[in-house]
Amino acid sequence: LIWWSVCLLSISSTLGIQVTFEIKKDAIVQTIVPGYASFDLDWWYGKDLSGPIWGNASILHLDLQDTRLRNYVKATGSATLRIGGSEDNFVKYLVGAMTAEECNAPSVFRHKNVSLCLNMTRWREVLEFAKDMGLQVVFGVQFRTTNHQYDGSNT
Repeated sequence: LIWWSVCLLSISSTLGIQVTFEIKKDAIVQTIVPGYASFDLDWWYGKDLSGPIWGNASILHLDLQDTRLRNYVKATGSATLRIGGSEDNFVKYLVGAMTAEECNAPSVFRHKNVSLCLNMTRWREVLEFAKDMGLQVVFGVQFRTTNHQYDGSNT
């Protein structure tokens, strides 16, 4: 219901249409297993490169203390946070022997130079957010490479 509500509100505001929702609590129409409701935080890299629609919604930059975000997550009840998206192949992880310079070196994504580096400080913040909100975490990792061979040197 929340996902459909967000989609309808987004479409209605874009088209200038007024939408009204009525939620009846007196009857259960359908139930789902706990944790089935989920949402995704992608790697999008900021409004300058991703375009204004995504803003700073990247898991790398999103304010995880934002009251509106926390209220939304609380409203989903038991949910799953999926981290990942189409940039999974371009994210680097500042772990092991990788240096900050290597991690922050840009990669080319959709003909643009982007730097997507997840460091351990941010990873701990994400895990703390998930713990505070009672979320399960699913982490996306894409397999696709330029030569179609898996390289697990930094996974």
